[in-house]
Amino acid sequence: MSFAIESGLSPAQIAALEEQIQHILPAGYTRFLSQYNGFYVAAPFYCNVPFDRVDNGDIDLTCFFGYEVSNKNHDLLAINDEFLDEINHVQNALLIGADAGDNFYVLICNEYTPYVYYWDRTHLHAYDDKLNYDIAEQDECGHLYLVATDFTTFFNQVIERLNEQKGRPTDDRNT
Repeated sequence: MSFAIESGLSPAQIAALEEQIQHILPAGYTRFLSQYNGFYVAAPFYCNVPFDRVDNGDIDLTCFFGYEVSNKNHDLLAINDEFLDEINHVQNALLIGADAGDNFYVLICNEYTPYVYYWDRTHLHAYDDKLNYDIAEQDECGHLYLVATDFTTFFNQVIERLNEQKGRPTDDRNT
């Protein structure tokens, strides 16, 4: 397994992003953006993250979005512009990553509750026996499941799992 990373953002770029999304980003996510500015799993195209709140016991991650990246499928603003209004009942939400099937990871941009949720947008787990979600869907948008109480905890879980799956970092910064 390998993954590709983008160049980190400068403090000025982070400030510009915060102005565009009209949210102050949680510290852990700001650190991630300043170091990586997103990444995607290049082979075999996803990372299995253990998650006991769905029937099959895991959820997948294919990428964390970046700011002003060349691939619009991985661009933070483009993805949020296209999909965020589907969960307008979730305050201070920002889509930060995805699985291969257009289910997203949602960061709550709040200093006191910078939670990360898995948004089952395509109803992949809608018929699970567990149905152990935290935020109920509205207007058939899909349930949201709490994954971590902050971004850094979630990111560390992903990195740990990539290492277990023999992940080999590929730095795309100069390509």
